[in-house]
Amino acid sequence: MINELPRVRRWLYGVLAGDATLVSLLGGPHIYHALAPEGAPYPHVVFLRLGQLDDLTALGEVRIWTEGRWQVKGVIRGSATRGSPNALQSVADRLEALLQAASGTQSGAVILDCHRAAPWERTYVDGGVRYDELGAEWVIRARPA
Repeated sequence: MINELPRVRRWLYGVLAGDATLVSLLGGPHIYHALAPEGAPYPHVVFLRLGQLDDLTALGEVRIWTEGRWQVKGVIRGSATRGSPNALQSVADRLEALLQAASGTQSGAVILDCHRAAPWERTYVDGGVRYDELGAEWVIRARPA
């Protein structure tokens, strides 16, 4: 058996970074796992695993699939270049188009499906600067190939 989580992470990055429309909306491949690096340009996309749901097993030992909950969101900073609310909405809409019902393979794992579990929106201020996030939480099911 394999651990599907790193493979799901690589698949998700590949789906996002491999889309010319999304990369254009971001002004480059500004897509990060878990945390954007300091000084990252805006807008950008951050994706991270929120938690693991139960594995589906058969006969007590055979894992049919594993389900994980992932957050995928666009982020803008204040009045950054390309950082308008309309730009953020366009990024979030593109994320929806790419991920809803997506599937594929990634080095030893099969991504069975991806479906939205809940929308995500957040606004906060850090150091006197406003940040806006818009995206969704996704359930992704995967199994060993």
